[in-house]
Amino acid sequence: MSFLVAAVVLVGLVCTLDLVLTVGVVKRLREHTALLASARPDAGYEPGPGPAPGAIVVGEEVGPFSATSADGEPVSQDTVTSDTLVAFFSPGCAPCQDEVPRFVQHIRASALSRDLAWAVVVGDAEECTPFVSELAPVARVFVEQPGGPLGRAFRTSAFPTVLRMAPAPGAGPGIGAGTGRCVITSDDVRLDRSAPVGA
Repeated sequence: MSFLVAAVVLVGLVCTLDLVLTVGVVKRLREHTALLASARPDAGYEPGPGPAPGAIVVGEEVGPFSATSADGEPVSQDTVTSDTLVAFFSPGCAPCQDEVPRFVQHIRASALSRDLAWAVVVGDAEECTPFVSELAPVARVFVEQPGGPLGRAFRTSAFPTVLRMAPAPGAGPGIGAGTGRCVITSDDVRLDRSAPVGA
């Protein structure tokens, strides 16, 4: 009988120890999840007011880039000749699910041509397909992996990000046209209201 009591006590102690360890692991996982969410914007980062830390801001020059859109159109800083709306989305970003339809609606309300509205979808091609299908009718769409050429040029550190860029002032026909340099003219584009073309 004493053997049975000892076995039950031992099992109870092992279960208690297991429960304590499990609670500790869950607590550590929550801490790590919070750290990862703040370090990786595409994994649940909810942007607050103003640009994310390290993000490109108004007046800064866009880095050099060369990319090809989903329908085969090549672009670079040399091909930008007018004020252009540029948005970055990721399928793994919950706020992007709401922002993509707003972006589409904003482009339609603003009567922007596809050449003046770019959408960069960051992630694996297969998971990007729904966003590409929704954006393609109204915007020039690019699909790239994290750290791709457009993401690096615009120093994208959070999703969604919506910016405006324009040719930098300089020599050449028009204001900055043909200079091969672009600057950010807005780092906080509001999609809940339309803007006139070229605004």
